Amino acid sequence: MARNGDKGPYARWNVDIILFEQNMSDAFKSGAIPVGDQRSHTKLKRHEALEIFNAIGSYTKIAKKYGVYFGTVYDIKARRSWKHLTKGLPDPRIRTSSP
Repeated sequence: MARNGDKGPYARWNVDIILFEQNMSDAFKSGAIPVGDQRSHTKLKRHEALEIFNAIGSYTKIAKKYGVYFGTVYDIKARRSWKHLTKGLPDPRIRTSSP
């Protein structure tokens, strides 16, 4: 159950019944849940996450360069984390040749 505009009482006229997935989506969109470098425990800045996403080479070497784990590099490149930055960007692993 979610209040309309997240204000007012939990009364019939002021609530919508929504699924968990919709509730989480709304929370991310409204900024109630911080993402990326807005989170308090993140090691990376936005530009570093984009550099990792675009980096070519060994995931282990990339991880060492930025002081993160191999899995962090994998998750960024697989768009499992920092996807709000990498969404819509071309996959840097796929090279397009020019004529």
